[in-house]
Amino acid sequence: MEDMLPSSCSERVDELDEFHKFQQDNEFIIKGYRLYFNTTKKILRSLFLVHNETVNIWTHLVGALMFLMIILSFVFSTDFSSNTLIYKSYIISLESEFTETKNAIAFALNKFMKEISTSSIAKSFEKTCNSTVTTVLNLLTEYESSTTMEMEDVKKWPLFVFLASALICLTMSSCFHLFNAHSARIKVIMNSLDYAGIAILICGSFFPLVYYLFFCNEFYIYLYLIAISVCSTCVFGMTFLSNFQDPHCRWFRGLIFLVLGLSGIFPICHIMFLPHAKEFTDALIYYVFMGVFYVMGVNIYIFRFPERFSSGKFDYIGNSHNIWHCMIVIAAIFHYLAALESYEKRKSLMCN
Repeated sequence: MEDMLPSSCSERVDELDEFHKFQQDNEFIIKGYRLYFNTTKKILRSLFLVHNETVNIWTHLVGALMFLMIILSFVFSTDFSSNTLIYKSYIISLESEFTETKNAIAFALNKFMKEISTSSIAKSFEKTCNSTVTTVLNLLTEYESSTTMEMEDVKKWPLFVFLASALICLTMSSCFHLFNAHSARIKVIMNSLDYAGIAILICGSFFPLVYYLFFCNEFYIYLYLIAISVCSTCVFGMTFLSNFQDPHCRWFRGLIFLVLGLSGIFPICHIMFLPHAKEFTDALIYYVFMGVFYVMGVNIYIFRFPERFSSGKFDYIGNSHNIWHCMIVIAAIFHYLAALESYEKRKSLMCN
């Protein structure tokens, strides 16, 4: 059909005609479609026009730029060699206290030995005293060696994984909504990348959650990250199936992404039974807010509220897809705050 487009027609924003039915994904959106924007130049120019994809493009484009700035800020402000500084200062303070304690005990023991050396019972207790002194000094020596052991190094890479996944998802989404008016073939390709980006974001979101909360339990880090990576890869593959993009599969798409995202409940519930769980209360609150916005967004997307009840009145702004996009950005911000809080808290804790 796209090859049959009249060459004399100029681009415009209007209701759908027989040549542009491929653009329709929501029958409750009546107006604001880009007609005859079948070149890259025209598409790029439409970035600054008002149509029914303008809000969808700019909400995630602004979100992508925001996460790009966060990534650049991390790259240029992170001292990758100083993650253990907090532990080093802690070790130095322990070593200072140890030295003072050791000297005080040695002085007291020497004084005690001199005082009892003139006593008639000195010889009978000499063996016991020597044994006690030896035991105490051995314990102090063992304590001294423990202050020089290498401490855990809390990495920032899980934060970068999440930030990169958010940037990829929001960028792919913006590109899809920008280019979906180009042609039916381009729309199919970009739509697959859009859904694939959601799978990437969900997968990347698990990395800071699991890594920082289960930092002292390496088995569970591998367990949960491998599990979510496998599930996300399966969903990623499904996004390229021909039927996955059909409008009547909206419920299925929403349900798949919802289930994949809600699988994060398992590690969150699990952490409640581990030591230091209360230390991550603030982070868990952010994670709860994140989940609330994601669930609300998906349900609004599935039920197509509010345009379902007032067809044609929310074509340009305020429709379900606009709201869903805003919910995704807000949820991603809460997730970033949760991940950052988890990282900062983990730096102040030790596994033992």
